Amino acid sequence: MDGDITTNNLFFILGAMATHNRIKLMKNDKLRYANYFGITMAMSGSGKDLTLSVAESLVGINDKDENGKHYIESAYRANFESLNGLLPNGDKVNDEVDYIVPTQYKTALQGTKEGMMRVANFFNRCSVGSLNVISTEFGDELINSNTLPTLTTLWQDAKADGSTNVNEKYKPVSDVPTNVMLFGSPAPFIKDQKKHHILASAIESGLARRTFFVWKEHDKIKRFNDSFDEEQALAFGEELKLFMASKRDAIMVFSKEALERIDEYNEKLIEAYNEKQTEWNFIRTSNVDKIERLAAIISLTNMNQQIELSDINMAIEWSEKSDIAMKNIIQPRQEYLKMYELLISEKNGLTMTEIIEMGGINFRTKSEKETQLEYLEDYAYRKNKQLKKKGKHHYVLSELEETKLNKMIVSVSSNFAKDSKKEVKYKSLIIPFFGSKQSIETLVTAEDYHKSFLLAHFEPMKTDDEYGYRKADNFIPGENMIAFDIDDSLTLEEAKDRISQYQYIIYTTRNHRKEKNGLTCDRFRIIMPTKTMFYVTPEEHKQLYINMAEALGLEAFDTQTGNVSRMWFTNKEAEVIIKQDGELIDVRCCLPETEVSKSVMPNIEKLNNVEDMDEVERRIHGMQKFVLMNAIHGNRNQMIYRLAKFIHEIGGDMNIVNQTNAMISDPLPENEVRTILRNIR
Repeated sequence: MDGDITTNNLFFILGAMATHNRIKLMKNDKLRYANYFGITMAMSGSGKDLTLSVAESLVGINDKDENGKHYIESAYRANFESLNGLLPNGDKVNDEVDYIVPTQYKTALQGTKEGMMRVANFFNRCSVGSLNVISTEFGDELINSNTLPTLTTLWQDAKADGSTNVNEKYKPVSDVPTNVMLFGSPAPFIKDQKKHHILASAIESGLARRTFFVWKEHDKIKRFNDSFDEEQALAFGEELKLFMASKRDAIMVFSKEALERIDEYNEKLIEAYNEKQTEWNFIRTSNVDKIERLAAIISLTNMNQQIELSDINMAIEWSEKSDIAMKNIIQPRQEYLKMYELLISEKNGLTMTEIIEMGGINFRTKSEKETQLEYLEDYAYRKNKQLKKKGKHHYVLSELEETKLNKMIVSVSSNFAKDSKKEVKYKSLIIPFFGSKQSIETLVTAEDYHKSFLLAHFEPMKTDDEYGYRKADNFIPGENMIAFDIDDSLTLEEAKDRISQYQYIIYTTRNHRKEKNGLTCDRFRIIMPTKTMFYVTPEEHKQLYINMAEALGLEAFDTQTGNVSRMWFTNKEAEVIIKQDGELIDVRCCLPETEVSKSVMPNIEKLNNVEDMDEVERRIHGMQKFVLMNAIHGNRNQMIYRLAKFIHEIGGDMNIVNQTNAMISDPLPENEVRTILRNIR
């Protein structure tokens, strides 16, 4: 169709129809939905609403059946009435008020995340249907940024954990394909630095790697009947609708030529990054997944079930055009990279005046300078550096601050609320981790006003107030502890075994070994000091906890633990277990979307995916993960030596040492590994 926005709309509608019928594509034995996640940036007058209506009309999305019901609504209703299972409360599905039954194929982004998840829960019980989200004013709605990571996860994995659900009785969403189509003018992001920074952060966190940006600054979209033979187009739409309806649960495959082309393109992106290691090139190395899914939808427009070379080429062309537009709209100016290069070369730091003069940088406004400093701070952290301000205008880059066990960041409850579960006011403290006086060790059993605590600091409620408000918006990045809530997934002994290499405090909760939900088991919390300070956004905080739990073998922890505003209740009768002679855990390998985590986490996932392990194999896998997490900052020899010694003592296969060394991003030379193995034997 003539005009990128019109094509974008058509792809979105086809994505909705494809995932409504659960059409998937397969590559390397992995199945994914042929779904769509698109963002269109367009100037006013580009015809967004009109072209969406054109796409709907073309494929007959609003056609009615013999009973006067819309096609999509009829399919949803039929599936709802066919559900014979039990609701989470145990009642039979016999009343349509038990669920919100969607009557349209799209959900407005203005709706709350909880509302969208309620709809997603309905589809989770169906063998048909998808969550389709649309927004026509994305720029105005972007401030509600908590929705974006949830939609991105649903788009990629068709899953969402229980914490996103509107009611705790609902099970997690495990299989709900999602399509998203967001429209907006680039103007809000260019004029509003706060919005610009939020969207740039979303791009850095991965959203843009799954997104199609189109910016048509001057060209208006032609009206449908001005550009096409209407009869011919509607006939095509009717044929396409029948084709889609016949492909329920179909699996799409790639032709040999298409597979070769996508692999070749992937290699090209990697080579470009290796040649010039810019953040932009790094982002583009993750483009292949979105290209493959887009190619699947292009194949459907041709009424094919096999993805051909021409489909891949069109998807690549579309993606590259979108990448250029995205770079023009979103990519921050490169001043922060100049600032980084200057500061990294000057160990004693520079004043802002010196940075401006040496780098030839010209900040047009004060807010622009502050925005570039935020980018610089984020970029430095991904490089394992920390931007520090010395004095009023002096800046220096240094290694990330190592944690001092006598200076742990914590906030304690003021206990102003009648119901302690609704406590919101917290006082910031710096206290030791271990100790018989005021410390984390004594805090967990406190009987006084410290009835709940947080592992972070929060902005004061007023300028002259010593209490911070427990809210994600008030969160001050910078922590040096992580914690996990284990309810019924592990015994104390199993947990201690899995974190045996590290320092920790474990304390039991009030329901420890008491009957709860018909189950009597160990219930406890784990608190661990981290090797360095870490600085993440509230959304990155959640993913960090998921990554850490996977690395430690604590995957079944309460995922709400990952909320920055999560409160931890004390228990004066707790059994407290401490370990002071281990390592401080290094979270840098698990920080979302960093170069280090992209190297470490896939290998940890491979180790976790091995089934039917005996006790020796499980312990070796645990040690392998420990090595992968710690062999990233100059101590490879020590880590490989410890692994080899451990495997030798436990009677395992010594070939695992070489296999693990190969997983490290910068492996030891083979002769060094051989020397280590000779010394062990």
